[in-house]
Amino acid sequence: MTKKAKRKKILYYYTDPISAAWMAKYFKIKFIVDEKKYYIHSESLHILKPQENDIFLFLWYDNPMIVKSDEDYKDMEKHGLEDKFISMTQATNEILNPIPPKEIYGYDTNKHPSILDRSSIAQRRGIPFHWPEKEVLKVKKKVKKNKVAK
Repeated sequence: MTKKAKRKKILYYYTDPISAAWMAKYFKIKFIVDEKKYYIHSESLHILKPQENDIFLFLWYDNPMIVKSDEDYKDMEKHGLEDKFISMTQATNEILNPIPPKEIYGYDTNKHPSILDRSSIAQRRGIPFHWPEKEVLKVKKKVKKNKVAK
């Protein structure tokens, strides 16, 4: 007996060929080109994860923040500098599992799609980092149930 389970697959891409070329040149991102979209190859997805000292644009905070290791961030908090820095864990969670803007601002995300997924890396090693667009696909996966022998 098989049961269909729904999963989401996220594809990151650029529609601007100049942004794609920039990211390929400066960050060695590989692409799969399909019509007018430059999809980021699965081998390059790790590049989208925050790194220490990235300049990070936080979803609900207007000023850029600097990504620091979790340990260094704790030191920044002790000195009252938490509004200038973000921990590696928090930055990673913001990119991978952003809090829906409705929970933050009360916006209906269906009416205001432009505010979705604003958390992103803006600069790495002093080089502008063009954040990609994303496409969420629902993937049906067949799950096999093991039959128990009697």
